[in-house]
Amino acid sequence: MKASVTKEQVESIVADVWAINVSLLHTRTRRREVVEARQVAIYVFVDLLGVSNNQAAKYFGLDHATSCYARKSVLNLAGIDQLYRKKVDLVISRMGVSHPRQVVKILTTESIQTILEISDDLKSRHEYKNLSNKELSKVIFNETLKVTDTRQ
Repeated sequence: MKASVTKEQVESIVADVWAINVSLLHTRTRRREVVEARQVAIYVFVDLLGVSNNQAAKYFGLDHATSCYARKSVLNLAGIDQLYRKKVDLVISRMGVSHPRQVVKILTTESIQTILEISDDLKSRHEYKNLSNKELSKVIFNETLKVTDTRQ
């Protein structure tokens, strides 16, 4: 469902919720609050406004891969950080549109079991034995996304 909200309105709402200046969304800064706000704006552009990943990325002076990563990050963070999810929900509610998809997939016993199975499988493979916990977590997260996407 496409919303009748402009990109500028989304930027304003996101900046307001994250308590930053709108102009910061277009800077190259890596400050956490700015990065989070920019990622949410990209998520809203693509998933609610129907803008392509390429268009959203170019709007912020980024590349396509960064736009894809931003959307994944929003879904991931909203799933584990309650305050972050409340901020995302607040942005969406201030836009006055209904959300076409859940921001967060509810973790069922089956999905938790899938994560554990993938984790055990990857830990036992020789090519993953030398990875740090952080690197292994990223691999597990990406593999879990692949499995859950194919099941839907």
